[in-house]
Amino acid sequence: MPALYKSKEKGKMLFLQRDRCKACNLCINICAVKAIIPDTELNSRAGYPPAPNPESKGCTYCGTCELVCPDFAIYITDLSLLEE
Repeated sequence: MPALYKSKEKGKMLFLQRDRCKACNLCINICAVKAIIPDTELNSRAGYPPAPNPESKGCTYCGTCELVCPDFAIYITDLSLLEE
């Protein structure tokens, strides 16, 4: 699963399940800091899922994107859960 953003300081990571995403762009539209933009590559559902925005300052891990995602394709997790 690709990580869109990872912050050791905040202990968080933003994940995306590319092939679960139907590219509705709700997460992109709701992001207050414009941390994600549509990717340039299609996924298996013939959509352009979110990708990191190189022009942004990065994800704030507010969780808004995962709340609006109807496919549960984007989510934030704690790094401590992955370092076992």
